[in-house]
Amino acid sequence: HQVEEHTGDRFRKFANEHVFGGRDALTVASVLVINLPFVWGINLLALYAALLWGPAWGLVAPYVMIVNALAHLVTSARLRKYNPGLVTSVLLFLPLSVVTIWTIGRTAGLLPHLIGAALAVLLHLAIIALVTARYRTLVASS
Repeated sequence: HQVEEHTGDRFRKFANEHVFGGRDALTVASVLVINLPFVWGINLLALYAALLWGPAWGLVAPYVMIVNALAHLVTSARLRKYNPGLVTSVLLFLPLSVVTIWTIGRTAGLLPHLIGAALAVLLHLAIIALVTARYRTLVASS
């Protein structure tokens, strides 16, 4: 997924051109901050949570995948075009996240699901807020 999105800086260029009207709202630095501490960091924490407290406490990882996949699908439908990351979202993230949530989550209580889903949504909202704030600054200064 990372290769599909970021080889040749495809996702950042796509987002800036098609979502932000040619403005540099999504910077190289923001892509690094979003992917390293947020995405990879939360996956690392999910692995440790699963190790320490049981598999259900790592459900945030597949919920992040499913929210990301849905974001790619919604963006593609809204813009009526391919966006970098769409293919791996559909072919990998959707089936893997659904199977993982079902396999691990069927024996879990409701709380791990709520926490995992809420954290996944909050992560994506934080990313949107970060990039939107930069976009608004760029619009205001032009």
